[in-house]
Amino acid sequence: MRRLVVFFALTGMSLFGLGMPGSAQTSTTEATPPQLVVTGKATCLASGSYQLTWSLANSSTTTVEFMGAEMSGASTGPVELAPSVIHQGQSMFGQVTVPGSTKGTVTLKVSTLVGNIGSADYSGAVTLAGDCATQPAQASPGFTG
Repeated sequence: MRRLVVFFALTGMSLFGLGMPGSAQTSTTEATPPQLVVTGKATCLASGSYQLTWSLANSSTTTVEFMGAEMSGASTGPVELAPSVIHQGQSMFGQVTVPGSTKGTVTLKVSTLVGNIGSADYSGAVTLAGDCATQPAQASPGFTG
């Protein structure tokens, strides 16, 4: 036991984690998650389906790791975003196709792991009119002779 006390005395540590008198004390503050932006864009395809393109832009100085994304509202389901890790000034993207008759708001919730902060969720939405119809095929010009 005497050796243990000598060790703590020489290193400035205490058995209770309080430190020796005059030792530096540190405090921690909880960091706030960076402001990331989720956007969605709907494009009507010739097939009569909407292609939803989702992006998560990182303008912060913190590295962000993609953990998962889920659509809710007028259309539901998972969305894969790539790349799986983005740094300052980068974005991750993902696409999904939904029926052209889908009408209403589709919200994407993106779950991330943010640097030393921990997990953080971000969301964005796109509104669909439900009027994406199959486009007629264009006739190619033929030769008459």
